[in-house]
Amino acid sequence: LAITHALMMGGDAAMVVALADSLFFDIDLDAARTRVMLFLAIGFAPFLFVAPLIGPLIDRAAGGRRLVIQVIAVIRAVLLVLMAMYIDEVVLFPLVFANLVLQKGYVVSKSALVPSTVRSETELVEANSKLGLIAGITGAVAVVPAAILLTVVGAPSTLIYGAIIFGLAFFSATRLPP
Repeated sequence: LAITHALMMGGDAAMVVALADSLFFDIDLDAARTRVMLFLAIGFAPFLFVAPLIGPLIDRAAGGRRLVIQVIAVIRAVLLVLMAMYIDEVVLFPLVFANLVLQKGYVVSKSALVPSTVRSETELVEANSKLGLIAGITGAVAVVPAAILLTVVGAPSTLIYGAIIFGLAFFSATRLPP
């Protein structure tokens, strides 16, 4: 679970770095207000309606949380490839939204798996803090190659890098207990 979590956070970090040079942030100040409002409307406002549905959908998923995490990793890899293809298009907004929804789905699934890996509440607190530390370290480490790719090659290559990381997360998730 720790390796899968590290890889999922690494993929997230790569996506964030790539978006720093995309349609979201590469705009002049006059256009900023409209684009920021569009980003908020498409990227975050739907969470008000979607977020409460994610947990119950995951609980009903056939195959359990392990399968949910595997499917999320694969779909996120595909979405990052699509984002690389449409990095400067308006279609980027719904692709980012889908990624955010899947990220939330992963967090819910991971949070539901952690208690099954420990024997007591003390171990649960320790496991969650270790996963938080792993996320921070992995994010910091994954940002370095992502930033180099962004600077040298461009945002699409950074998104492909993130897609590869999500692919590795899928393979790691196959090792989670059913």
